[in-house]
Amino acid sequence: MIDYRLVSEAVILRDHTEGLKYKDETHKKLVDIADTFYNANIGAEYLKDDYKKLYNEYGAEYFSKVMKDASALDSQITGFGEVQELLNEYEALLDD
Repeated sequence: MIDYRLVSEAVILRDHTEGLKYKDETHKKLVDIADTFYNANIGAEYLKDDYKKLYNEYGAEYFSKVMKDASALDSQITGFGEVQELLNEYEALLDD
C-alpha cells in the first residue's frame, strides 16, 4: 500500500513543480484520483473503471486522510521555500 503522504504531497507539488516522479504506476493513479477530488471537486462516482477499482481497493478512509493532509499542506505553501521543503520531504519518502 502506498503511504498516503506520498499521495497528498504529490497532489500539492503538481501545482508547483514539473516532472514529478512517482514510485510506480499505481502511485501515479492514486495521485490522479486525489488530484481530481482536490482540484476538480469531483466524486468517486465519476471515476473511470480502472481508477474506480483502485479507489475501492484503497477505500474512502484512505482518500479522506489524503484530502485532509493535502489541504493542510496547501495552506502552508506561501512561497518557493515551502515548495522546496515539501519536495525534499516527498523525495525522501520516495526513497524509503
